[in-house]
Amino acid sequence: TIASKGKRISPLLMNKIVSEYDNVTVIHHDFPLDNACNPLLKDNQMHENSCLYSQYALAAKKQGKQWGLVNAMFKNNTDLSEDKVLELAGELACF
Repeated sequence: TIASKGKRISPLLMNKIVSEYDNVTVIHHDFPLDNACNPLLKDNQMHENSCLYSQYALAAKKQGKQWGLVNAMFKNNTDLSEDKVLELAGELACF
């Protein structure tokens, strides 16, 4: 059993775990670290635009491509402009 309640596990690590072990269930909850859409953060702004990126991930999820986009965003986390995220989504044919 791998539990991460309250802990951050990157999608890259999660993919590795899922691909190497049988009978793994992943339950994912979006928790953008942006006070624009997450009132639990109050005045703490940790990741500007993460609300927007969360919306892109949800749109990709509706097409069965959420993890592809999320993994691409984590791999390109040094350049996560909205244009870059749209480029990544285009490469995955999300939109």
